Amino acid sequence: MEFDPPEESTGGFLSTEGAYHVSVLSINEDISEQYPWAQFEAVFEVLDGTAKGQEKKTTTQKFSRPSLKHKDEGQMAKEIIARFLLATGLMSPSQRGKTGQHFELSEAVGRQLVVKFVHGKDPKYLAINYSDLWHVDDPEVSGVPKSKAAVDTIPPEQRGVGAGAAVKGGQPKLDPAAL
Repeated sequence: MEFDPPEESTGGFLSTEGAYHVSVLSINEDISEQYPWAQFEAVFEVLDGTAKGQEKKTTTQKFSRPSLKHKDEGQMAKEIIARFLLATGLMSPSQRGKTGQHFELSEAVGRQLVVKFVHGKDPKYLAINYSDLWHVDDPEVSGVPKSKAAVDTIPPEQRGVGAGAAVKGGQPKLDPAAL
């Protein structure tokens, strides 16, 4: 076996609740055989956040496929995916509500956003708190610590895209002190 070890250790898996400035490490759309309910999964790496000492830790999150059979007819799953697309800048606020759109999810790799994670149904794992995903420039998450070095690498054309447009009428500002 030929192997090139990393220069430094990765941070392990994220297990502490909080709001985090993250980067998308990978996207996998080919998971339906193992997880028929899932549309895609994203791996996030923590850059900074409300819980200190979590930098470089990762978490894998699966985004549910909208289903008409669900009690809300897939509306929450659609909203979570829309918030991901807005937060990563793959979708603009003007695209909300339009049908037949195609988004290249692989373009999210390397993009930065803010996500609030809480313990899910299984307390060993974290899950996205409802649809709590924001563009890194969104004023709603201005109080969440962010890696200045990482933010400075965001290309100008990706700055502010989707910021403040998470939901119609906005969402209450995330108060890091309340986490």
